[in-house]
Amino acid sequence: MSGSKWHEGPIYDWHYDYYMSANAPDGFTLFDSECLADEICSAGPSLVVIFALNQHGYAYYPSQVAPPHPSLGALDYTGSMISALHRRGVKVITYVNYMNIDQRAAHPEWWQRTRNGDEVYEAGWGVPCPNGPIRDYMRAVVAEVAERYPTDGFFFDMYGFNRTGCWCENCREKVVSQVGRPYPMREDWGSETWRRLVDFRYASATETITAIRDAAKAVRPDLVWITHTQPLSPWYRSTNALSPVVDDVVHTEISTRWGKGRWAPGQTAKLLRAYGRGKPRIVCLADLHMYWDKPKGWFYIPYSATQLKLQVASILAHGAWPAPYTEPYPDGRNNPYTVQGIREAFAMARTVEAYLIDSEPVKCVALHASQKTQDFFGRDKPESYRLAFDGAYKALMESHIPFDVITDDQILEGGLGDYALCVLSNSACTSDAVNEALKTHVASGGALLATYKTSLYDEYGRMRRDFGLSETLGVSFVSDYEPAYVRATGPLAVGMTGSPIIQQRHLRVESTEDSEDLGTLIAPSPTDLAPFTYVSAPSRETSWPALVRRGRVIYCSGDVGYTFMRASYPDHVRLIANSVELLIGDRLPLRVKAPSTVDIALASQGERILVHLVNMTTNQVVEDEGCNADTYEVIPLHFLEVRVRADRAPQRVYRATDGTDLPWRYENGWTVVEVPRLDIYEIVVLEPQ
Repeated sequence: MSGSKWHEGPIYDWHYDYYMSANAPDGFTLFDSECLADEICSAGPSLVVIFALNQHGYAYYPSQVAPPHPSLGALDYTGSMISALHRRGVKVITYVNYMNIDQRAAHPEWWQRTRNGDEVYEAGWGVPCPNGPIRDYMRAVVAEVAERYPTDGFFFDMYGFNRTGCWCENCREKVVSQVGRPYPMREDWGSETWRRLVDFRYASATETITAIRDAAKAVRPDLVWITHTQPLSPWYRSTNALSPVVDDVVHTEISTRWGKGRWAPGQTAKLLRAYGRGKPRIVCLADLHMYWDKPKGWFYIPYSATQLKLQVASILAHGAWPAPYTEPYPDGRNNPYTVQGIREAFAMARTVEAYLIDSEPVKCVALHASQKTQDFFGRDKPESYRLAFDGAYKALMESHIPFDVITDDQILEGGLGDYALCVLSNSACTSDAVNEALKTHVASGGALLATYKTSLYDEYGRMRRDFGLSETLGVSFVSDYEPAYVRATGPLAVGMTGSPIIQQRHLRVESTEDSEDLGTLIAPSPTDLAPFTYVSAPSRETSWPALVRRGRVIYCSGDVGYTFMRASYPDHVRLIANSVELLIGDRLPLRVKAPSTVDIALASQGERILVHLVNMTTNQVVEDEGCNADTYEVIPLHFLEVRVRADRAPQRVYRATDGTDLPWRYENGWTVVEVPRLDIYEIVVLEPQ
């Protein structure tokens, strides 16, 4: 998390948004660049993102390319803020938005189109086509900003294809010339032409953003470029693969409301580490936007300071830098609580900064993030795969098993060699090359935990006759099966409730002669509960295996991760944790006795060992989209036990936050540490002899 260039860390980024439509009579009326810069810098950022072009297409400076905002008058918001912040020693990246929604009438040729030729625009959301003539316009905008101002870089936002895709003439002509096929006029996932179109969109998105970036870097090659992208996002945006190729810093923004908000920042940091291919990583925290009837989204109501500190802690623990996203009032003032929260969060981060620089995760377990499955299995229902990934992530997290995320590219480059176990949570779409790498991993002594349709499709979603990993998994595919139940036996049943484990998606499989059945499928009751849609009760135990072990491989025929995210039964967690224990329990480097609401990360810094502890035990107890309670209180925990596998005793064990020594002992190859109290965030430091 550090390097010789400023953007290689540490980074404390205040993403200072300033959205305004043309109808903003109080826009900029109280703006004072010197006072605002003082207020911003009082919170301790090292980087601030300042607007140059907003989503309506209005410039916040006297542009000769884009129309200035109607309320700007003689002001130069962009230039004065860059100057004021630079004088205070803070880096500035200028924000440029691709949407330009108020330019639709003047430039209809820019816009993405439906199959019928209609403009794609709804309720403030519409994006110009990456294959359209707006490319040259945006090149001119960023070149102008780079020429006028000593900006340290650009943040490029709201870029990509729309959910419905684009059928404009530019796309049609380009597909014919580059792909050599007519443009498909409907989604047809069984068509080779449609599969080629998905690849085409990815390539087009990367090509256009590269051209725009290069226009800025032609003026000043040292500029830092950041595009807002989303790792493991659905295929239709077509931007999730471009960031490692185009950007100097990989970045994503997350909406962290509801229960998942407690662990989404850390999950995103892990995803960025995998997708970013060694580049610096920033996770942007979207703020709360209060609609009059219900809370949803971002803008003028800030997080509590406690919520912000908790989210920042999660980001730091998993290897990225934080970027709180806030919105001033249209007249230019900030909500004072916004500044307070950012000040406290950045101060907390700086307290442990020395333990973040040049630290790397200790590698043991890798959770596969399958973009191909998201694209070609998820298709028009992205949650079909994403919930499987999230469920496995959450189960590993709640079991305090240290793990990283790994992508297809990393697997193909030999990245699995550093891990004892790879978890494939319905990684349905895998190439032959990925399958061979997974087989090699097992042959070399590694372990696999696979579920549901893992390897049943190739990388373009074409169904195989059998699992691509059939021999390795010890099973053969028979058919899909309705929602059912699983009964675990033997070591996989340790600590379970004894209740049949519900699985919302299931397969019928046959196990091979050299494998061991550790669980069976229980059929649902045939009783018809119509007109109600209750889950059918478990009925008879079938002869179909549901849990199969073959050497260092365990396969579950149900989609346990997906079901855990939908049903959240404790036995789902135990099933995954017991599988990990059975496969590599003797190789796990860390064991933690703490509530499941403690998120952990294990890292090394040279020979120093670091155990990150993030306390997500909060007042926010309901994980439902209807409950948007802010996290304003973290409930302290007491007497946690941390056990770190070690060849020898450390010289000293202490808390990173204040240097206080912690009680510890060394026994049977483990350093056992007692943590008397955990508030929001702590790093347990084990100094070597």
